Amino acid sequence: MENSSETYFLLATVADFTAVIVHGIIGHRVLMSPLTRDRLFPTRAFGDEDMSWRIFAVTWHVVTAAYASSGVALLLLALGLLHGTSLPLSLSAMHATFLIVGVSIVGRRLLSALRRPIPIMFAICMTTVCVAGWLGTR
Repeated sequence: MENSSETYFLLATVADFTAVIVHGIIGHRVLMSPLTRDRLFPTRAFGDEDMSWRIFAVTWHVVTAAYASSGVALLLLALGLLHGTSLPLSLSAMHATFLIVGVSIVGRRLLSALRRPIPIMFAICMTTVCVAGWLGTR
């Protein structure tokens, strides 16, 4: 790969590892930790309040793991240890999907959300991985 491709993949790597820190550590402290079991409710699908919290925690950390795995793959691309365009294009599409889902759920409150640091970081990280991953294939 060319140096410019490696630079784009490295930029995407930094964005993904930033997402790991923001989502997995800061997000966990800000959202998951205060979300105590007594604030939740039992569900027919999962069980009592404790199980609802555990399912939410699994979902939360699976997303963090997706960012971490993607970051590792992008780093391997940046180092020239992986080659081809399918992987970076797939990772770009995945992050574009994350961004579209986030924007769709936030909906009319998007401008209000983008006044807060975490949504700003989410938008920057997802956009950076999406665009830099794609540019790395050019």
